[in-house]
Amino acid sequence: MEVNLLDRMLTEYQDRKVPVTIILQNKVRIAGRIRSFDSYVVVLENHKNEIVYRHAISSLSQTVAVEQAKPALRKSEQSRPTQHPHKPVSTAARRQPVQPPRPAAQADSPINSGMKEGLLRWMQGQKASK
Repeated sequence: MEVNLLDRMLTEYQDRKVPVTIILQNKVRIAGRIRSFDSYVVVLENHKNEIVYRHAISSLSQTVAVEQAKPALRKSEQSRPTQHPHKPVSTAARRQPVQPPRPAAQADSPINSGMKEGLLRWMQGQKASK
């Protein structure tokens, strides 16, 4: 039997332990390393394990580490102070840290928890039928 393209990609990414990004049908992005997979689900390993149904996967790609090169400063820019005395920074702006945006795929997402609950029920039903 011939192994399909998705299985070959998953096997290669799993063996090389490459970080991947999975985009689901509903445009949610999930990143992590492939821990295991079968014909129905893919288990991703990041800060926790996530189960993704294969029929919900829209695309799979290797995560590329993007390095942002800092531009070289000219000598005139290096000698200037970073904060201008005529532009004071308000104390309110200094006290409040900037919060990064939350990623779209969170653990409290009803989609992920519903899929996990459904899979657990199915597995318990399979175990009970044996």
